[in-house]
Amino acid sequence: MPVNDLDRHAPPSGSTDAAAVDLTTVSVVIPTFHRAHLLEEVVSPYLTDGCVSEVIIVDDGPDEPTAAVCAQLVGRSEKVIVLRQHHKGAAAARTAGAVTATGSVLLFIDDDVVAAEGTAHRHLSYHARSLQPLVVVGYMPCAIPRPRRPGQFPIYLYQRYYEGVCRKYEADPTSVLTYLWGGHFSVQRRSFSATTPVPPNFPRHQDRLLGWYLQADGCAGVFDRTLLSEHRFERSSAQFFSDCRKSGQSQVALAAVSRSLPVALPDHEIVEQSGGLILESVLRFGAVLGVLRMGICLAGHLHLWGVETLFARVVALGETFRGIHSRTK
Repeated sequence: MPVNDLDRHAPPSGSTDAAAVDLTTVSVVIPTFHRAHLLEEVVSPYLTDGCVSEVIIVDDGPDEPTAAVCAQLVGRSEKVIVLRQHHKGAAAARTAGAVTATGSVLLFIDDDVVAAEGTAHRHLSYHARSLQPLVVVGYMPCAIPRPRRPGQFPIYLYQRYYEGVCRKYEADPTSVLTYLWGGHFSVQRRSFSATTPVPPNFPRHQDRLLGWYLQADGCAGVFDRTLLSEHRFERSSAQFFSDCRKSGQSQVALAAVSRSLPVALPDHEIVEQSGGLILESVLRFGAVLGVLRMGICLAGHLHLWGVETLFARVVALGETFRGIHSRTK
């Protein structure tokens, strides 16, 4: 299915297919963790959208600033529902939101993704016109800082990786669920409720695992760049490299899961971009990574952005290998 091709999923004229007539409302589910400064802006586009029956904020902190913003939002609109859980993670937060939801379509939005007005209605249109249950993925490029400052390489690298996945979606629409990148996607509530729950302790890429489960249950994926939102991505260098280690750990876990699913998945590569066995062996030594980290700092202060990014890419690869090694040794 080409990107933006609604017709292939549209019911025939005069169809009374139950999926088409029942899909009338959207429940927006927003897991949040210590992002009080963004929460009001993330929630606002859905409060005036007529198809949104409720906005469910699942506070995974909880913390006082987030609680204060949530209270303001509850006072602002009767659509807002606040749930609280204690550090159970995004997967558990999505499940909790889905259990509470009453809308026929669930729109999952991360707490740092700001969507345009009317986004929920456009998601609903996809589902209402489809004969097959869908997972509709919106486009969420990062807000790129201008001018660039030292240490902001995580935003640029994250955007580079993300755009690579988007190009993969467009080249092969079946890859949307194979490589589901969460943060801005919708699914029928009954499809989400019926699928296998994602383990809350899965190290990372929980959204990818969810995509595999939904694919196994017969859902199709759709990616649409015009379902536009802005990702206010924020990571320190330490947080970014920690995420890379967790990514390596999750790749090992995903490889094990992929062998047990009854869907046509690609042979899961432990590392999608590898510098070869020699590079892998070298990068496992922390001293090498330490030198490269100092190089990142120096290049950033000198505004040598290409060098800063290159060194950061190598360290990210090394940290991914370290994560893999920690799960396979």
